[in-house]
Amino acid sequence: MIESVVVAFALDNKGLLEDNMERINPMFALPRRPWAMFAHNTATDNPQLLHDLADQLRTYVGQAATLGTPVHEVERSLWQRLLALGHAALGQFFALQGTGDLGDTVTGPDGQAWVRLPELHPCRYVSIFGAFALTRTV
Repeated sequence: MIESVVVAFALDNKGLLEDNMERINPMFALPRRPWAMFAHNTATDNPQLLHDLADQLRTYVGQAATLGTPVHEVERSLWQRLLALGHAALGQFFALQGTGDLGDTVTGPDGQAWVRLPELHPCRYVSIFGAFALTRTV
């Protein structure tokens, strides 16, 4: 019986609504050296929005179980709420990283020195959680 479930799942070409499932161009991260990480003040490290979204998620799960909400509705709602939580968390990450300004010049791993751009410029970043409008120095 387990084999038939696995085969049925493997042949199913449908995902949840709003899924970004593609077979042709999978997304993956290229290996690279990690960027320098810096300590931040605790006021920006602990955003209330992330706490609020996590509390709402926990409350929803409890209410859905109490009310007997069908699992497909719970799954869809969890997916949407997790995407919102991921968007808020990634937005916080970008806020903590700042503009990417590491000084007038930066030396890359190959020893090449890069000069900072004179002005900030906009940069659009699209993730699985949605789009972000960033301001960058590099």
